[in-house]
Amino acid sequence: MAAGDMELVRAVDRARSTGDHVALANAALALAEGQAWGAHPGRAPALLREAYGRVVDPALRSRLATALVRCWAYGMETERVGEFADLAVQHAEECGDEVLLADALDATLLVRWGPDDLGARSDLTERLVGLVAHLDTVEARMTAHIWRLTVALENLDAVTAARQVRILDALAVESGSAKVRCFADSRSAMFALVQDRPDIARNLWASACSAGAEAELPDLVAIEHTSRSAVAIYVGDKDAMTAEAVSYVDYGRSNGLVGIAAFGAELWARAGELDRSAEVLATLAGGGLSSLPRGAEWLPTVASLVEVAARTGASALVEEGIDALEPYAGRGIVDAGAVLFRGTVTAVLHRACAAAGREAEAQKWKSLALAEYARIGSRWGRLDLGETPPSSAGGQDRRAHFRTVGDRLWIVGFDGSSAPIADAKGLRYLHELIANPGREVTALELVGVVEGNQATRNVDSDAGAILDSQAKAAYRSRLVALDADLAEAREWADVARVDRLEFERDALIGELMAATGLGGRNRVAGSTSERARVAVRKAISAALDRITHQDPAFARYLRATVRTGRTCCYEPDPGRPVSWQMQG
Repeated sequence: MAAGDMELVRAVDRARSTGDHVALANAALALAEGQAWGAHPGRAPALLREAYGRVVDPALRSRLATALVRCWAYGMETERVGEFADLAVQHAEECGDEVLLADALDATLLVRWGPDDLGARSDLTERLVGLVAHLDTVEARMTAHIWRLTVALENLDAVTAARQVRILDALAVESGSAKVRCFADSRSAMFALVQDRPDIARNLWASACSAGAEAELPDLVAIEHTSRSAVAIYVGDKDAMTAEAVSYVDYGRSNGLVGIAAFGAELWARAGELDRSAEVLATLAGGGLSSLPRGAEWLPTVASLVEVAARTGASALVEEGIDALEPYAGRGIVDAGAVLFRGTVTAVLHRACAAAGREAEAQKWKSLALAEYARIGSRWGRLDLGETPPSSAGGQDRRAHFRTVGDRLWIVGFDGSSAPIADAKGLRYLHELIANPGREVTALELVGVVEGNQATRNVDSDAGAILDSQAKAAYRSRLVALDADLAEAREWADVARVDRLEFERDALIGELMAATGLGGRNRVAGSTSERARVAVRKAISAALDRITHQDPAFARYLRATVRTGRTCCYEPDPGRPVSWQMQG
């Protein structure tokens, strides 16, 4: 036990002897803070529960219940949580503290991550994102968007995932926090790998690890191992996979963590070390898959075990795995918190059916998996299925048009579906960004270039609050209405309406985030750059709405690759290369 923990234990003893229940609660909360993911929580849960039974203040009870839930979730024993997740939320609602409520919802999400809880966690995530939109607590906002990123990846929704990555990066810049930078860069690295950008991912992982060390995060070692293993899988580095497998298997076995050891076995199997991976498989799943707890790690764990079984010829486990995974076909396999995207369930089913000699089913699953990976722009996923994506075979990039015809008309869209659209500022902004891929330009500069205004300068004057209290209230009211509309659209499976409502919802949340600074202060609007940011965003949003009517696929591509804000950029997707026709 660390010296700091020993002092906290002594503080607990002093609080007991004096009957100071608040001091007991604070000591228990401090003792729980240093727990790393996967580590057993030790005495902390018992002390938290004892303090919970002695205090009466609803805010403190919410904090204690939340910490207790998080302790057991981090220790991967969510079955011990009992009713405390609901109590944490109930007490936060009772005292009307939205920051506490956000923390309680975050903890609740940790224990609603079983394979059959997707609907519940989607609802919880939407509630959390809506709640934090007007909070000035950066970490609460960060956590909410990490959960939304995770759900988006589970649903193979690359557009929403890309937006969350950008929001996280903006939060890191806004806060200047090393912790937030670590979380943002690690998720950006994960998404860069999904979209086949390993060099960018390596740089982002290095930045995440550096920021994690600065912030003294307990999970830093896990982040370092995740970064090395993730890059090794995506680039096919068998030596690195073998080295990481040793760490994962040893740690998983010594701590009784099946999911971690199973991932190590998968790394060995992918590296060709089949004897070693088969030996681990026998110790982890010798009695089958039915005994595995159906919590946050169930889907990644079963996927890893079935991958190993398929590669090592464990036929009985392969058949059991096919039955277990079939209900979750079409879902992404994501570690809770979106630190690693492991592929799709459909791809695992393809390999399992192929290993079982069920050729017709294997081909069905492969076709579906290829379509899934194409949808999220993952060239790696298609290569992992033994396919060469069109982009790497003879330069068969998809052609897209973004060109003028005369003075007042544009031809916009992919080949075969492009259409004429009347001129608008948003189209000119998009054209300028697409013509300079990867180049970041401020909104103010973009306005100057497009409108030919050489007088634009980066000088701001205080033009008052970006959003006054009445406007914020209207935005929040609209968010509530949007949540109801989204629920109805999802119930009716109206995909187009869901996309439109989610885009509006994200835009509103972005406006609220932009209007609220650290410490709860209203941000003020600059007479130049802030107005340019708003004008560019609105113009591009309007242009994308018009493009959607002509070529929805092209509009989705642009929404995923064009970033607006104080700085704007077109970031080409390597997984979906485009050959641009920009001239008339």
